[in-house]
Amino acid sequence: MDKQHSVLVIGGSDAGKTNYILRLWLSIKDSSGLLQSDGLPDELEYLRSGVENLLTGKYAKHTAHDVHNRITIPFKHVSTNTLSGNLVVPDRAGEKWMEIYRKR
Repeated sequence: MDKQHSVLVIGGSDAGKTNYILRLWLSIKDSSGLLQSDGLPDELEYLRSGVENLLTGKYAKHTAHDVHNRITIPFKHVSTNTLSGNLVVPDRAGEKWMEIYRKR
């Protein structure tokens, strides 16, 4: 039985969450590291346009306060079929994460 693992990427404003996830997606998509794509994410257009901006030397724009998307990237380890899972990125403004943190 395959084990499923999930990774959750959150952080404050200007932490670089979107830029990190776009670079990670580029690596996973191109199988240039230990993780490779295990199917296509539903949010493929978001990732494609973000990577296109990164490759032209632009950073991702600040996530608007009213945005709340959930990006899920299925992945697997290149040398084994026993490590697979989803990289889950709730795309929200960093200020919202800080508000949630302070209220908890």
